[in-house]
Amino acid sequence: MAVKVNPVTLRPEIETVEEKDNQERNRLEAQAANRMITESPDGRKVIDIITKRLFGRIEKVLEDDPECKSLVAVLQDLGATERIAKNAVDQLVKRFLRLEPKQGVM
Repeated sequence: MAVKVNPVTLRPEIETVEEKDNQERNRLEAQAANRMITESPDGRKVIDIITKRLFGRIEKVLEDDPECKSLVAVLQDLGATERIAKNAVDQLVKRFLRLEPKQGVM
């Protein structure tokens, strides 16, 4: 985590315990609100729609981008299985959603 610096004095700004507690409380409240939305039937419908559109965009990139075409061809030549492809997609989604740290190129 980066240290906040006062732009005038160029000294580090020190957060109080109360400020940190408030930030954490706000983060948890927002997380709970998001869970309530995403776990409701209507929220699941919205997530499904967004997911389908995301997959459509990914397919378009894979079809249109020359580098993606080359990489897919290499995987096919190597006899990549459905399991390998699913693993690659799962890793990409986790990285994109910041569920795990970015590790460079797969």
